[in-house]
Amino acid sequence: MGLADWISLATMIVLAVTAVAILWYSYETRKMRNEMVKQTELSIRPQIVARLDEKGEYFYVKNVGHDAAFNILTNEYYLVGPLTVKLIFDRIDALMPREEKRLDYKVYTAGKKEIELRPIAEFNPEWHTLNFILKITYDNIEAIKYLTKIQCGKDGIKLLETKKLSK
Repeated sequence: MGLADWISLATMIVLAVTAVAILWYSYETRKMRNEMVKQTELSIRPQIVARLDEKGEYFYVKNVGHDAAFNILTNEYYLVGPLTVKLIFDRIDALMPREEKRLDYKVYTAGKKEIELRPIAEFNPEWHTLNFILKITYDNIEAIKYLTKIQCGKDGIKLLETKKLSK
């Protein structure tokens, strides 16, 4: 092998090492970009949490995120006992960041709306013997749907899960 062959071989090795370095750098940059996008989404999204009032009668929902939450819906809840009771929570149109609103509900027994009945014991952790799951869905300004799951009952109120449902 002559000098020209050695130079050509060295050039090929340098190019191969450079190509590997560029591919690795591109891979790491992509991972970093994806993590930055994820962190940005988390920092600007709405985040709904709930608390119970002092009497254990009503839930209050609060947007602790940095973006407005729209179309806030809560699952129906059935209380089964001597009297089967169905709770239908009212929809909240919007919650701005740091805003809190009472989550009103209607109580139905045997298909009829009950005005006076407030199933306090079912919500208040001091009086409840079981746990139930409250599912709250909401959208951000771009119509991306989110879910917050809250456990309520004998173990108090706990945030179980919060996640994005759709893009």
